[in-house]
Amino acid sequence: MLVAADDSGGFVTSDHPVCLRWMDDQDQGEISPGFAEPGTEVIFPLSQKLALFGRFEGDEGVVPADRDAVAGINGMLIGNCHHQVYGRDALFSYKRGPKGEISAHLDKDQVFLVGRRDAERGKIVAFKSE
Repeated sequence: MLVAADDSGGFVTSDHPVCLRWMDDQDQGEISPGFAEPGTEVIFPLSQKLALFGRFEGDEGVVPADRDAVAGINGMLIGNCHHQVYGRDALFSYKRGPKGEISAHLDKDQVFLVGRRDAERGKIVAFKSE
């Protein structure tokens, strides 16, 4: 169980909230991670303050998550979404990759917005940030 620090902005969720991935971040080719596969981890946000984080080989416990850790997890969750991201408010932070900068401006993130184009009008579809 991950517990977000008070100053982290909290965890986000999405229309596809379960994030299953390889622990080593390496390209595994055609092989998809699975719940029963060694070397995999799963992340699932429960609330703004709590998220489940598990590894196939992992231990149980409660782990505090500072602003940097929460931003990294939010980046994974945002990257895993299909169409929508949900946050308690617009004060959440995220980052792209382990060495990315922490940002709090998803509504201006061109990598995120480019996938949300209105096919008929060719424009970025605005989303409610409040």
